[in-house]
Amino acid sequence: MFHSPDQASTLREHFWWRMASGYKVLDLNYCLTEGEKMKIMYRWKFLPGCYQEGMKLFLETGGPDPEGDLKTIGRWHAPGSRYGFHLVEGDPVVAAELSAQWSHLVEIEATPVLDDEEAKTALRKVF
Repeated sequence: MFHSPDQASTLREHFWWRMASGYKVLDLNYCLTEGEKMKIMYRWKFLPGCYQEGMKLFLETGGPDPEGDLKTIGRWHAPGSRYGFHLVEGDPVVAAELSAQWSHLVEIEATPVLDDEEAKTALRKVF
């Protein structure tokens, strides 16, 4: 996907997440190479007054991933609350599209995450 730190920097400058309180940039401190995928954990919370509209939309559509290189690994709802979690893997630009699709209904925090094996690989380089 990216072949130089400059290309990753360009994405970093344009990869903004819409949030109820303003905008928050997703910090990409490394450069993805072509074919690599990023795991992103969303924490979503319905905006005031949007719960019923959001649940109806979810029930009607199932909350599909946008077209492109992105797949849902899992989605969890916190019972008795208005928030949940959604883990996706794929192209971070397509992930930004997913965030934009729901931003009129939910506040979204997006965090790049690693599984245990990926974390071990990184830690072995340091320790």
